[in-house]
Amino acid sequence: MVAELATKTIRVTPELRLTEVLAEANSSPVLLESDGNVYRLSKESVTTAPSASERPGAAMPAQSRDDGLAEFERIVLPGPREGESFRDFFMRTRAEEIARDEIDADPAVLTPEQEEEVAAIERVLQRAEKVRREHGLLDDSTEIIRRDREARSRHLAEL
Repeated sequence: MVAELATKTIRVTPELRLTEVLAEANSSPVLLESDGNVYRLSKESVTTAPSASERPGAAMPAQSRDDGLAEFERIVLPGPREGESFRDFFMRTRAEEIARDEIDADPAVLTPEQEEEVAAIERVLQRAEKVRREHGLLDDSTEIIRRDREARSRHLAEL
């Protein structure tokens, strides 16, 4: 019987340091959560890891640390820019992938299936925004428990 390793979830914030995340992933896989998206990060064994020249974004001697971080963010942390619609985000990232020869397509033309999928995602995002406007942000249970505990503590302190 194989025991499954406990997986730690790390919330991605601007203050998060890549070296700390890699240190966590050194012993067991970790989950990175950013804006509702979850990514799995695990250490590859030396025998299966691609060589530096084969890895996309692999740090070459002349590359700076910032180049490696930019590549990490491009792969792991994609997201729309402030005020950018999902359609604009999709078309921008699609054009970037075409420019990097990752996909072969016309950047301005979507198939009918892609048009339908983009429209469906836009409807879901609009609905979620409407719920946020009408009911506030939906919080995770840990945050709700923390706020309730703080409110009880303030109430007890006033007694």
